[in-house]
Amino acid sequence: MNKRPKPKTALSREELLHAMEPVRYLIPNGNFDKFFDQVDVAIEIYLDLDEPSIVAKELREINRICQKPNYTLLSILENISTTTKNLLEGSNLLEGAKPLPKLPNRKDRAGINALAQDIRQRIAVSGKRLSDRVGYRLIGPSKEGRPSKDRLSVLVSFVAAAYVSAAVESYRRRWDTDGDLPFHRILEVLFKALGIDASTDEAIKRQKKSMTP
Repeated sequence: MNKRPKPKTALSREELLHAMEPVRYLIPNGNFDKFFDQVDVAIEIYLDLDEPSIVAKELREINRICQKPNYTLLSILENISTTTKNLLEGSNLLEGAKPLPKLPNRKDRAGINALAQDIRQRIAVSGKRLSDRVGYRLIGPSKEGRPSKDRLSVLVSFVAAAYVSAAVESYRRRWDTDGDLPFHRILEVLFKALGIDASTDEAIKRQKKSMTP
């Protein structure tokens, strides 16, 4: 049984260069260095876009610890994703952001309890009585799964733009159906390097559709 690739959370320039070596010759006119730099930026942007599953997992863990506060809450808050931090600070709300309070000392139990109470007020949207307890619905996304289509489209869009510029050619109708075409092969290499378990055909189709007026 083939295991699904594990999504990468980082990819160095050296790793990217190694991954792209088999398709380097597909970029004509000595434009590979420029194309490579643009792809590197595209991947950096893609990796900086936090997955809903990551955010949901962080919120659930924060909520769990806040119910019985201890010093591990401080470590989690120091390492949460940018999206989770923005949600906690309410940067998506019309009334503006409310920065998280300064983290207390690990030995300051009263400070940690106060922080946990503050976080709970930010993180719980609504409560529902469940026999002997109250179940809360949390802010943010709740679904887990493969990379979101929107997030993947960002990567395909930037790579496509880089390829069009480097190869001096426009979008082609057969990009999504002909696996032998350069762009299709380049995208397959990048998906493999990033551990993306998704169809390149479908990703290209969505990108082309998004460009249709």
